[in-house]
Amino acid sequence: MRLFNKEKRSTDERIVNVLNKIYKEAYYLVMIMCLISIGVKYYLHGSNIKSIILELLIIFISGIYCGIRKVCLGIYIDEVEIHDRTSKISMSVKNIIIGLVSGIVISVFFGVRNSVLYGNDTNRIWYFILVFFASFMMYCPFFVLIISVPHIISRKLSKKIPPEN
Repeated sequence: MRLFNKEKRSTDERIVNVLNKIYKEAYYLVMIMCLISIGVKYYLHGSNIKSIILELLIIFISGIYCGIRKVCLGIYIDEVEIHDRTSKISMSVKNIIIGLVSGIVISVFFGVRNSVLYGNDTNRIWYFILVFFASFMMYCPFFVLIISVPHIISRKLSKKIPPEN
């Protein structure tokens, strides 16, 4: 029985790559199943968070686990460098743009929603402008921080990991 034997055996790289592809497909399948389950439970039970908490935990924890493993193995910084070499926009700038766009989209949504629900014909534009700018000032910095700070921390931690070559 060689369960705890740590000696290196030669492995075929092709087999390892195929296994990694299978694991990736299984991960995507589990995520799709969780999203379908959330949709079905939301449709059947309404917006009850208690019925979908397990699926949300699976999605959230698996994403965090993948991110932590990438940083611990030093792969994250390599992915960022490859992205920065092949893309016109660096990953840091792209994260800031995604944060700003997310903040603008949610601000427009809240502005339109509040102007339709609470405004009458004479003051709908005023409601939209007021809610849009208030939401913009709150959500744009929030989303930029939520998206950019983990990237910066992961990049710094991944640089500290020595390569295993």
